[in-house]
Amino acid sequence: MAVFRQELSRAFLGKNFFLALFVAIALCSVGIMMAGLPRPIVAEQAYFPWVFGLEIYSFVVPIICVWPFADTYAMERNSGYLNFVRMRMEHRTYVRIKLLINALVGGVVTCVPTLVFTIVTLSIYPKTFDVDNQIGGAFSSLLPENVVLYMFVYVFLHFVFGVVYATFGFGLSLYIRKRYLILTIPFIFYHVFNFVFAQIDMLSALKPPSTFLPHTANYSTWWTVFGELLIIFMVSLVFVWKKVSSHEVE
Repeated sequence: MAVFRQELSRAFLGKNFFLALFVAIALCSVGIMMAGLPRPIVAEQAYFPWVFGLEIYSFVVPIICVWPFADTYAMERNSGYLNFVRMRMEHRTYVRIKLLINALVGGVVTCVPTLVFTIVTLSIYPKTFDVDNQIGGAFSSLLPENVVLYMFVYVFLHFVFGVVYATFGFGLSLYIRKRYLILTIPFIFYHVFNFVFAQIDMLSALKPPSTFLPHTANYSTWWTVFGELLIIFMVSLVFVWKKVSSHEVE
């Protein structure tokens, strides 16, 4: 338990956690500035400043997910600290602890900016949505009925997204020693497959950004959103399990 508390404190009180939060909230805030305070640009609705901010945030969100903690295993291996840990506890147990905490901090650091931005936006702009605005994608049926619920569904989705991409990054850290690769490979994956799937109509609903902002893919559904995230998560866990089960000491 002492190791768990130590790693938990390191994850949530480390400078990288707060830097990632600051960058994400700053990017979201651009949406309100683009909307032009004190009046929103479209029919005095909270939705549009909110979605502008999230679209800017979405460009770098894979880095935000992995920034606080995903690379710590590689850093410990490079510094030799991992050898000290192995003398205190079973390596497999330590990896499980880091995997759990990394997933938790990835989810929190990704969804908190969305939560803060949602609350701020709703406190400034009317909680209405004009049914004449055609917005597609998963969960869009909620918009005419309850725009606030729609926004908070996104908060939950962003927590799940953060868990998945943080786990992706952690899986990489078991195989890769370079910190910059661990932080950038999820980002590259996200944008490369966004470009590739956007060129193929039948795959456009599977663009990785649609798992963060479902409205960016008109034909996305809750199944395509959570199904894709589940696949990435499970593949990442398989690679973690394979490395840990191999008894390789690096």
